[in-house]
Amino acid sequence: MISSNSQDIVLKAEKLTKTWTTPAGPIDVLKGVDLDLRRGQSLAIIGPSGSGKSTLLSLLGTLDRPSSGTLVIGSTDIASLSDLELARWRGRSLGIIFQQFHLMPSLTALENVSLPLEIAGKEDARVKAREALVEVGLSARLDHLPGALSGGECQRVAIARAIVTTPTLLLADEPSGSLDPETGKQISDLIFSVAARHEMAMILVTHNMELALRCQRILKMTNGKLEEQQTSN
Repeated sequence: MISSNSQDIVLKAEKLTKTWTTPAGPIDVLKGVDLDLRRGQSLAIIGPSGSGKSTLLSLLGTLDRPSSGTLVIGSTDIASLSDLELARWRGRSLGIIFQQFHLMPSLTALENVSLPLEIAGKEDARVKAREALVEVGLSARLDHLPGALSGGECQRVAIARAIVTTPTLLLADEPSGSLDPETGKQISDLIFSVAARHEMAMILVTHNMELALRCQRILKMTNGKLEEQQTSN
C-alpha cells in the first residue's frame, strides 16, 4: 500500500483493476493499484506510453469504472453511485484539466466557466465564474470565444472551469503538453499556485520529469502498477 501519514484523506483507492476485452483476449491494463492522497498534497504519475496512466486517471476522475477494487473520494464510495448520480457528483466534487482544453466553441470564456455551476442550479454562477477567470488572469477576456483566444488563454479558461466549484481534488492530464515551453511553464506555475491557494489535492499525469519534480510525491506506472519514485517535500 502506498500511503500518506495524514488522516485527512481526500482519495483512497484499493486494488483497482481494469481489463479490456479484445478479439485477441482480455488485456489487463491496471493490476491492483493502491493509492491514497491527503488534502493539499500534490502527486505526479509518470511512466511510458501504454503503461496505464491515462486509464488510471480516467478511473480516478470517475470517467470510467474499474473492473474491480474500491475507490473512495472524500466520503463517497464511487461504486455506490448510479451513472446519473456520478455525473452530478463529479460536477460538484472534481476539477479536471485536460491537455486539449475541451471548451465549448460557441460559448464565451465566462459562459464556459459558469456552465458547471449553472448545471448544478447555482444562482451565482456568473459571479463565481467571473471570480475564477480573474484569478487565472483573464479579466479582459470574459466575453471572448475560444477561437479568439490563444492556446495558453484557452488552458487558463479550462483551469478556471476546473476550480470554479472549489473541488478538494484536482486532476490534470498533461496540462501543458500542447503548449510552447514558455506558455507551458506559465500554465504549470498557475496550476500549482491555484492548487496551493485552495489547499486542493492534485494528481498530475505527465511525461515531463521537470514538472513531476515540482510535486510532493512521484509515482511511476509500470506494468499496470504504481511504484513510489521520490518524495521531494
